[in-house]
Amino acid sequence: MGVFLKKHRMAFILPGCCAALTLLYMAAFSGVSAEGVRDALLRYGDLAPVIYMLLFAVLPTFFFPVAVLAFAGGLMFGLLWGSVYTFIGAVINCALMFFLARRLGREKIRALVQRKLPSVWQARLKKAGVEAAQLEAREILCAASGKTAEELYRDISLYTTEAIAEQALALQERRLAGEPIAYLVGEWSFCGLPFYVSPAALIPRVDTEMLAQLAMNRLKEHQGSTRVLDLCAGTGCVGLTVAALMKNTRAVLVDLSDGALDLCKRNIRRHKLTGRAVYLKGDALQPPSHALGQFDVLVCNPPYIPTGDLAGLDSSVKDFEPMMALDGGADGLDFYRGITSLWQPALKPGGHLLYEVGIGQAEQVAWLLVKAGYENIRITRDTGGIDRVVEGQRPKEQEIPDLLHETLEEEG
Repeated sequence: MGVFLKKHRMAFILPGCCAALTLLYMAAFSGVSAEGVRDALLRYGDLAPVIYMLLFAVLPTFFFPVAVLAFAGGLMFGLLWGSVYTFIGAVINCALMFFLARRLGREKIRALVQRKLPSVWQARLKKAGVEAAQLEAREILCAASGKTAEELYRDISLYTTEAIAEQALALQERRLAGEPIAYLVGEWSFCGLPFYVSPAALIPRVDTEMLAQLAMNRLKEHQGSTRVLDLCAGTGCVGLTVAALMKNTRAVLVDLSDGALDLCKRNIRRHKLTGRAVYLKGDALQPPSHALGQFDVLVCNPPYIPTGDLAGLDSSVKDFEPMMALDGGADGLDFYRGITSLWQPALKPGGHLLYEVGIGQAEQVAWLLVKAGYENIRITRDTGGIDRVVEGQRPKEQEIPDLLHETLEEEG
């Protein structure tokens, strides 16, 4: 019996609470009558209509019986004016209640909705080892409904139909199979800006935000309009973030993958950068075209995972993200060697080359820059304390670009 009562205690508690509140309500307002309200209003003379509307606006908030108040208005002002004053008071009351709910209850409602997001989905994600299970359950529901998180919080009852639930369940099954949440929802945030993503390119990561920030810092050292080249661009998130946040900067995004270039095109349009950003197909391990011109800053997040380490990557990476964006050769340094030597002519004298590097690669990449003649070599750590960005500056005294030297020699 005790177990039964404990299991079904809410079935007894809720009716009991409702009965208690009903009795308290009846006791509080048992002596209130329409005639009594009318007699009280008559004392205010010409101000009675104003007082009545204010009472109708405020008293229902404290559970005063509306029917009694409305009947008193009819007795005092007649059918026509009683209806007009009652309507005005009711509108004021609705506006007041809306304001109070918005100001005082919005965050509580939002928190409640977050807690009540499909608990079964959240539990399954958590059981599968997903750390941010609640966040990902919300993202899945947003993706299934095609709504933003704000829209979901505001009108969740409108977006939780059976069809949406089925779509969300299908997305959850893909997530449980290891597919990254970013690919499921089709976009991801980078430096606070949204970018389209797909399995054609790596998912933008927080670690790479350091690369974008340092690129902007270096561009500020140059006068007038500037140019940034994003090599191995992927989604284009680094170059486009720089262009979006620095209005005097133009960006060129270069990648060998057609799928990545399609993402670059979509993200250029998304951020309304059609006039200041372009995408080009190009191989980072081949010399740049003369037509590309020169840049103030070259940023690159190349493939840098050693080939022998690929098999040990998390399944969400090795099974879903593009291998050509991960494999950096036997020691992970193939792209650093090629780009450092081949792409220096694409930098203006005094221009900066910035690389993102993997764990333990910073000193080796820095030495490659030193051997290639770069100056002011710097290594910057990310927020996790890991050496993440290596940069160097092309010497300023190289007034004539290398490409021009080569052209003059050929003509001679």
